[in-house]
Amino acid sequence: MSDTIKEKTSLTRRNFLKTTAAVAGATAISGSTLTAFAAESGDAGAESTEQVYQGVCRGNCMGGCPLDIYVRNGKVVRVSASDVPDDRYKRACMKGLSHPQKMYLPDRILYPMKRAEGTERGAGAWERITWDEAISTICNEWTRLRKEYGTGAIGWWTQSGQFGLLSGCHYNGAYTRLQNAMQAIPISGSIDMNYYTASSAMFGSSLVSQTNELTDFANAKTIIAWGSNLTEAQIQAWHFFADAIDNGAKLIVIDPAFTTIASKADLYVPLRPASDAALALGMCNIIIEKDLVDWDFVKNHSVAPFLVKEDGTYLRQSDLGLGEKGAKTDQVIVIDAATGEAVASSETTNPTLEGTHEVAGFSVRPAFALLLERIAEYTPEKASELSDVPVEVMEQIVDLYTQNGPASMFWGFGQDRYYNGHGSYYAMGTMSILAGNIGKKGCSTGACSYNSVPLDAKLCTSPIKAKQEDTVGGGSASYTAGVLALKMAEAIKTGTYNGKPFVMKSIYIHNCNPLNYVADRQSILHDVFDKMELIVVAETRPTDTTVYADIVLPSAHWFEQEDFTCGTAHLQPFAVLQEKAVEPMGECKPDYEIFKLLAEGLDMPYVYDGLNSEEALRYILDTPTAAKFGISYDRMKKEKVVRWLPGKNFIFAAGGNFTTPTGRAQFYFEKPVASMQYGQTIDVELEHLPFFIEPSEAWPSNPLAKKYPLTCYQEHTRYRVHSNFSHIPWLREFDPEPTVKIHTKDAEARNIKSGDMVRLFNDRGSCTVRAIVTEGIRPGTVNTPHGWQADQYVEGHYQDLTSRETNPYIANSQFSDLLVEIEKA
Repeated sequence: MSDTIKEKTSLTRRNFLKTTAAVAGATAISGSTLTAFAAESGDAGAESTEQVYQGVCRGNCMGGCPLDIYVRNGKVVRVSASDVPDDRYKRACMKGLSHPQKMYLPDRILYPMKRAEGTERGAGAWERITWDEAISTICNEWTRLRKEYGTGAIGWWTQSGQFGLLSGCHYNGAYTRLQNAMQAIPISGSIDMNYYTASSAMFGSSLVSQTNELTDFANAKTIIAWGSNLTEAQIQAWHFFADAIDNGAKLIVIDPAFTTIASKADLYVPLRPASDAALALGMCNIIIEKDLVDWDFVKNHSVAPFLVKEDGTYLRQSDLGLGEKGAKTDQVIVIDAATGEAVASSETTNPTLEGTHEVAGFSVRPAFALLLERIAEYTPEKASELSDVPVEVMEQIVDLYTQNGPASMFWGFGQDRYYNGHGSYYAMGTMSILAGNIGKKGCSTGACSYNSVPLDAKLCTSPIKAKQEDTVGGGSASYTAGVLALKMAEAIKTGTYNGKPFVMKSIYIHNCNPLNYVADRQSILHDVFDKMELIVVAETRPTDTTVYADIVLPSAHWFEQEDFTCGTAHLQPFAVLQEKAVEPMGECKPDYEIFKLLAEGLDMPYVYDGLNSEEALRYILDTPTAAKFGISYDRMKKEKVVRWLPGKNFIFAAGGNFTTPTGRAQFYFEKPVASMQYGQTIDVELEHLPFFIEPSEAWPSNPLAKKYPLTCYQEHTRYRVHSNFSHIPWLREFDPEPTVKIHTKDAEARNIKSGDMVRLFNDRGSCTVRAIVTEGIRPGTVNTPHGWQADQYVEGHYQDLTSRETNPYIANSQFSDLLVEIEKA
């Protein structure tokens, strides 16, 4: 129990019963109304004492909102936004407030289960078993498989279900200790990698991923929200933008759909899906042609003046015999505009940006000259043709972005979901570099996502009492480590992956729901899952993935365990202690405790050395590294919520200092290397600079468009976090079933009306949903929200439509790069 538990009296018996009806076996919970969200009730019934614990909502909406958890008689009855060091971050959305229902859903998994003898996967027939039987069955089978096929026979699959350090998928999460000790193969779901890889390559990554702190948007006078449905997907952060608008900021929204945030815009730009790079490159040309470039920033804080040799690498001092090759002091050479001489980049503030030069026998050109050559094709007129955005609108955007400053560009993940997604981010980032709108108050670019408190990674990922062995992917917990999920079918079929033998016979899955989010779901199901001898899933309730498991382990809810979050993929600058508010239901266990049982069952007790949650958190947090950011276990236990991000208004790359290899903002990439290696080849010449290429499928010139003429993309809504919160009765009152939005013209051509059940289909699969006919979407496109689970569809599944194809340079799921047709069901 917390040392600082508060006592409150407020919730009535009636509301308590509504919230905890599932525990008592009642079914009336599905009829609860919005009044159940209220912190107070008008009922005059008897009051009783509540205890309040610290919590945090840590799913992958990027919120990370601290919560007060109210407990009565051993049950969580309600939650509310908790006090934080900065009240501007005190927010909680309807998903966070619905946790009491999430905890006590009637279908909560309470006991270990195994697939009933003689039944097929997916039949839904289960037998309750003990924890001893579950762990011994799993570990005995893993021991056999590892002995027969090698350590790589076991795959480990986690994603973004929750960002807890002990039980979650924090990038240095405790699960990695066991994964590494087993030398299991991490499976990469390849999500959002276009954004993260491209933005890191351009601007590096520090305590925040490429943007200023959210509070800084109040200092912007122009904000471009590009591919971001902030008012739905990150609703708790919207008020920062609303405050900026109240302060007089102009809002530009670039998105194929007329979203809620678009309704608040001064300028809404409905571009063609997947044309973002062409539009951005066209606007780069306008910035250059109108001489709106921030030349000081471009010359002194970007790679623009760096001289590039004919082999694509930079000319450095070592090439001139002036330093050691590969040393950190081996500076890139530029041409001083005043003297015409080749000098180290630090020796002039006025370098030349154009021309071809001969230096010490090398023919070289500034990176800026190469950029001009690359983007010359994308005149405003050409960009307009590709993006369907008028030239005059492009000029209006440019004028606001460069002349009405400070200006910020907030990137969403809309453009990430296409084959050409990283090219879109490269082009958008180049636009920001040319304008000099980075690293200043009110000026940032990217998708705001705080990184984690820097911790000693080895303490998180290595077995406590054993040396970490080499593993596939180097034992890394990164999403880009190990084997790419999109290529597993081929790897299993051929027995090779990236030129090496590949044999996988079992998968352990936790903190994710692969059969809901992996593209080309049917292939994963039949070409991967059907080939496994043992599939184990740890979950809180039935999902698309648990249905096809052999053994299901009951995971504790977030509030039933002690844990710690520290900013990973969150919009909060706080480290938050999750206190254990109640005992786990049934026989549920925190994932951390499950990892410990598995380690002991594999005769690897040294992996966790028997540490309980407090001991494990002390082991990780009580270090000099964490102390630099004011973090210790005792401080977290006392204060609960601690700001770890330095300063009061963090500015990314302040003063033009970037954490890239060059120390500058980069639009030229010296040595392109694919994000994952699986035996593919890449177009190195293309990847040196920003580019536009057509998406792999969703483009008018694709011959397939004659058969399937509608581009289909998947929006995030405020009612789910991917498939998390998918079956919460309160939320389903507002959002009861899967839908598809279709433009009036397209609907009329197919005799479809709002409310009709319709079938989306292509050569890969289909799904049946309810139609919403609207003017708020581009003709030729349809929009079906993602995250619905299979049992919520009349037929099919939205991931049966998607493709496993991925760009060879950045392994990423192309959820929106697909064509479909629609007909009445």
